[in-house]
Amino acid sequence: MVAGSLWWVARAVNSRVTRFVNSVTRTQGLFELLPPQRAALLEQGLLDSASRAVVVDLPTSGGKTVLAEFRVLQALNQFDADKGWVAYVAPTRALVAQITRRLRKDFGPIGINVEQLSSAVDVDVFESAIFSEQDHDRFHVLVATPEKLQLVIRNKSIERPLALIVMDEAHNIEDEDRGLRIELLLATIKRDCPTANFLLLMPNVPMHPTSRPGLPLKWERPSVWERAFGSRTRE
Repeated sequence: MVAGSLWWVARAVNSRVTRFVNSVTRTQGLFELLPPQRAALLEQGLLDSASRAVVVDLPTSGGKTVLAEFRVLQALNQFDADKGWVAYVAPTRALVAQITRRLRKDFGPIGINVEQLSSAVDVDVFESAIFSEQDHDRFHVLVATPEKLQLVIRNKSIERPLALIVMDEAHNIEDEDRGLRIELLLATIKRDCPTANFLLLMPNVPMHPTSRPGLPLKWERPSVWERAFGSRTRE
């Protein structure tokens, strides 16, 4: 019980994580992590700043969002001096809205500001005002579709460094249509945001025939991951 508690797992990570844990335990009654969540945080290096690209592969409702929130807080803390920001990407407008509500509920009490970008193919007046704000606390996390974030990154709309991109439903990279847009976005970020880290969230996907238990899993189409990150194995 103690080993799986939020306080034990998140002890001495950083001040943002401490405030987050205090908030969710007080307001939401979240006291204990699931075994896969505990393993990701304590054994598999989810919060290791040296891990640039990480994949969280858990079943639906397996707790991926909570793990993403820990990683977001770690990235914001790591890039605090440079006023870094985080992009949280979801494939549909409905999911963007859902994630925005969740992050605002969880991060709002600890002073982490979350903004949602529209799915329009251009940057509107409201979004331009957000990007041009001299107040760097105007937003810490932007939630958007791949197409909208691609536009923002390509146009260099935000001068602050991108600390982390969280890609929800990342298994869509295998889709012939959506996969191309995701690959293009990841390639653009790798080129234009050299300090950015990557967190890909996905449900359980089939193992590659050459994968074995206890070793890193491989993509069914290894070339997809290789083109995106220069490696065939998922970290």
